[in-house]
Amino acid sequence: MTTDYTIFYKEKRDPVDGWCSGLGWDLYVSAFNTTQRVRQVFEQVIAAEKRWLVHSEYGFATADLPTGLVFAPEKALREDEYIQTFLSDCCPDLAGKSLCVDISGFMRPHLVFLVRALSALGVRQFDAIYTEPNQYLRREQTVFSGTQVNDVRPIAGYEGLHDPDLKSDTDLMIIGAGYEDHLMSSAAYAKTNARKLQLFGFPPLQPDFYQENRLNASRAAEAVSPINEGRPLFAPSNDPFVTASVLQRTVRDQQSRGAKNVYLCPLSSRPQALGFALYYLYEAVDSPVSIIYPFSQRYAQDSANGVARIWLYTVELP
Repeated sequence: MTTDYTIFYKEKRDPVDGWCSGLGWDLYVSAFNTTQRVRQVFEQVIAAEKRWLVHSEYGFATADLPTGLVFAPEKALREDEYIQTFLSDCCPDLAGKSLCVDISGFMRPHLVFLVRALSALGVRQFDAIYTEPNQYLRREQTVFSGTQVNDVRPIAGYEGLHDPDLKSDTDLMIIGAGYEDHLMSSAAYAKTNARKLQLFGFPPLQPDFYQENRLNASRAAEAVSPINEGRPLFAPSNDPFVTASVLQRTVRDQQSRGAKNVYLCPLSSRPQALGFALYYLYEAVDSPVSIIYPFSQRYAQDSANGVARIWLYTVELP
């Protein structure tokens, strides 16, 4: 049965006073950083309980941490250890509770694993919020993560059942192209002989973001282009459901052409990363499809300014 992701519900709201009127949850979770779009929404949202998650990779000093209910491990944990510890220590019983997750400040691997963990816990639906920035701080030169990539590996829970004996020319990689060319290069070099397709965010979050995105992607051309096949793929930067649909259509098409081992790499916007996770959980569990990621030790605390549109997604899980 084919999943129709386009029927999933999403709503756009303008960030004016009262934007969250009529909304409310039992639990609201947000990953802390110093951007206005994360902190302002946290203050405005109405929920019985609000919790901050602090990624140690952002390097916040204790004095810089927010007040209230804060989950802040002293050392960096793998994405599965981090999320599982948070859920068991802070949210031991989600049954019957309404949940909203602000994905704007999440590290992508942690967000992707969170979706898998919630599904495993029996959560069938939650809301997600994403707030678009007005601009990245240094435009196409904005730094989001450290330049050193420590490892390129599958995100926990998204390891595919690959056949290592197959010829590598049957491997396919789909890269959600973001601003970080060093991450794109690291991911591409990890699967040197795979055919590669790039998925760009279009329409972008802001008009100039697309050109900045393409400029940065061009810096990874040496790693990506030698075995790049076909034209780029496109999905709206703010739409996880269209992203999942594009992956669905593309993977099926490529598999009909002989692709065997498939590697997905979500390096673009958080909504698109959410779309990668949804596609996998609905259609790629126990198959030769993985979601991989190039991991760094450090990520920027503040990379954007302003508050543009606010998106509310109703995420339904299999």
